[in-house]
Amino acid sequence: MHPLQDLETKGDGKLPLTRRRCGAYVALKKQDMHLKIYGRSTLKMAVENTRYEVVLKLFESHNLVVFSAEPQVGKLLKLLKKIPQLALLAGIVDGQFLSKNELVRYSALPDLQTSRAGLVTVLNSMPAQIVHNLNHHQQTLVGHLQQHLEIQQKPHAGAEVT
Repeated sequence: MHPLQDLETKGDGKLPLTRRRCGAYVALKKQDMHLKIYGRSTLKMAVENTRYEVVLKLFESHNLVVFSAEPQVGKLLKLLKKIPQLALLAGIVDGQFLSKNELVRYSALPDLQTSRAGLVTVLNSMPAQIVHNLNHHQQTLVGHLQQHLEIQQKPHAGAEVT
């Protein structure tokens, strides 16, 4: 057997160097993500009696797990499109267990900075809108009164001036 085709792990979570997985490992490492292999028994010890215990249903044997310090769901999805051998089942982002569809929707969301800027814009526009709404009727009334006054002050075309 060729050494690059060896699929055995030492149980320490290190990636075996297979031709398929080596490319995925390098691509993920470039994006500051880490690819590890864990068996069901290892994961059972890690997540038993935690809120992530439901994850065990996804693990029947050895599976690949991707870790990242920051949520990089969009980058991960792009990388996985290029690596069809890896199938995304689910993920945990910001403490929430998400399905694949939820991860896709999460990746489409704008980043937190953009969302905050949008919220600030909306909140800042509200006082101006309230002032406009409160002043609108008064300004309309003043405009109508000025037009009425101008009409009253114009001499009528048919009237004689003495």
